[in-house]
Amino acid sequence: MKGKAMRKTSWYGSKPARRYDGVILTSRKGAGAMKTLKIFTKQEGPLTVFVRQGRSKKGFGALMALGELTFEAIEQNGAHTLTEYSCRNNRALSHLTWEAYVYAQIFIEMVLALTIEGQAEPEIYQLLVLYGRAIEVKDPRIVTIIMGWQLLAVAGFYPDTDRLGLYQYIDEETGENAYGLIDAPRPEWQEIPLPEGLRPMWQQVLQYRWDQEQTIHFKASQLSWLEKLLYLYTEQCSERPLKSVALLQS
Repeated sequence: MKGKAMRKTSWYGSKPARRYDGVILTSRKGAGAMKTLKIFTKQEGPLTVFVRQGRSKKGFGALMALGELTFEAIEQNGAHTLTEYSCRNNRALSHLTWEAYVYAQIFIEMVLALTIEGQAEPEIYQLLVLYGRAIEVKDPRIVTIIMGWQLLAVAGFYPDTDRLGLYQYIDEETGENAYGLIDAPRPEWQEIPLPEGLRPMWQQVLQYRWDQEQTIHFKASQLSWLEKLLYLYTEQCSERPLKSVALLQS
């Protein structure tokens, strides 16, 4: 779908419009006729981009999460304003299912937690494109678990699946039980054994190739463990909680 947010103009003090390729992460309505997008671009990584809605609303509603976007934006005083764009909507989110929505939100939150605005990450951009297309045709939970681990690896947090262990400890601030994935035992931490066969499956997930016809046969318990460890390790690496995970319980 193609849309036009506004006519191209030349603004005083602004740089010439620049072309970007991106995937929409979030879309929020602002004051008046303004919409704020967080777009992961191939050229500069995550960018905050403002869209001013003109009198015609044609194409404006197409700007939704995981849409693939080719656009031009003007930068002025560090702020990016979208001018021209064309967008490929994500079918899974256009025909919304609760499961697809929740897992998409989790993956998007992971991307935002593990990346820095304005820093180009072409591999993460490509992974986002693959993710958006994969959840249109595959189980969104399985896609999120596999690509979530691959996202961590690409972002510089490749897990040592042979050495990492799951440990329980007492959080000094809250006094409650907490969990961590570490590669060496600590005397005051209690190790929780991982199920037999999980580590080879973990490595298989990290090495999965989306451009080849591969099949991974999960046991339900293995999938559940990989999902729990994924969220724990992401929060540990990013040092921030994944709020979207709570949606799985609603």
